[in-house]
Amino acid sequence: MVTIIGFLLIAALVVILLRGKIALSPVLIMLPIAAALICGFGFGDIAGFIAKGLQSVLSVVVLFAFAIIYFNVLNDVGMFDLFIKRMMKVMGNRVEIVLLVTAVVAAIAHLDGSGATTMAITIPLMLPVFKKMKISPTALLLIISMSSAMLNMNPWCPPAMTLGASIGIDPQAVWRTLIPVQLVGVVLLVGLCFIIGKQERSRGAGISGAEFEELKKTFDQPSPVTVSKPVLIFDIVLTVVLIAAMLLAWAPAYVCFMVALSIALVVNFRGSRAQTDALRRHGGTAINMVLIMMSIGVLTGIIQHTGMIDGMATAILSILPESLGSHLVFIVSLISPLLGIALGNAATHTAMAPVLAGVVVQYGSTAGQLAVGLIIGTSLAANLSLVGAGPYLALGLADVEMGQHLKYSFKWMMLMNLLMVIAAALLGAISF
Repeated sequence: MVTIIGFLLIAALVVILLRGKIALSPVLIMLPIAAALICGFGFGDIAGFIAKGLQSVLSVVVLFAFAIIYFNVLNDVGMFDLFIKRMMKVMGNRVEIVLLVTAVVAAIAHLDGSGATTMAITIPLMLPVFKKMKISPTALLLIISMSSAMLNMNPWCPPAMTLGASIGIDPQAVWRTLIPVQLVGVVLLVGLCFIIGKQERSRGAGISGAEFEELKKTFDQPSPVTVSKPVLIFDIVLTVVLIAAMLLAWAPAYVCFMVALSIALVVNFRGSRAQTDALRRHGGTAINMVLIMMSIGVLTGIIQHTGMIDGMATAILSILPESLGSHLVFIVSLISPLLGIALGNAATHTAMAPVLAGVVVQYGSTAGQLAVGLIIGTSLAANLSLVGAGPYLALGLADVEMGQHLKYSFKWMMLMNLLMVIAAALLGAISF
């Protein structure tokens, strides 16, 4: 009975999320509670399950809240704008260099983990350059998508956060496993920029030296930095130390961001009112994801402690060929972009991942290995998803249709995923 209700719950979650008629948080709260009631559990039991689930996601919730505000605070004072402007000023008159600059700008814009912010900054900035140089806007979308995917693997970004909440893994620990794979992805992205650049030049992209110098003048306006140079240098050093602290595991990631945000507020804003205003400006961005994370805690608490996960995993194990079991993480990693495109990351991470985690553990793999494979694929597919709002924002800004975007980008995204998954297997981050 519990197993059947579990499968029906997962199916209902996927269908409702795909239809997009109800916000994510109410779905993740109401459906699991209804399923638990149907299974015969009382309100007292369900409240206990929810409490355990919320406890399991607490560190992830704190991490995301402080991380998103930290990067937005530094964006407020102009630190990222300064980097972006300098990148634009040194940009050379080669299509490949323009694509590389685009990748760097997108990476800087995506430090806060927000796809909408990345698109809203990078596309309006770079699209005029692409048009002047006769580079296809679909190439712009491809490079931004692949660049933001590399940053999306960081522990404060949504893929690691939602997976951490739904299958009970530490995003910081998974990230340390992922770092070599990220570096492989960066090398592949640089190679992709040169391949796409060569293709675009063969199609007539490029302008004369004089035309390019005129174009560069449009980027000579001063960067909107609102703090002094010493403070700006301090902010850069603080961010480097923050990332080093997480890499070296000096403290849990959420502790690192709590301390860094506290320091950044005091250094960059004078007086409690200015500091409170900064928190208020970006609190709305953080609270939406915090609510989703806590709602995931409700879902995971119920499906784990009612026995649904164990029942569904056992049912899948009974029909899965023994020969495939030990390769399941690798197989899921290869197809994870397709799950991201068809179902969206929310459904893949919250509905599919807990069940898959229960299965792969039975074959000797770990939930962390599954998380690595899913993070790679769904990060790469995030801006090609058919069911997310972010990709359509990007399409509107670039004036490109989804069909054109998929036709141009899909093969490159799948190739990147294949090579990165193979690298992950060779590096021991996932099992073959």
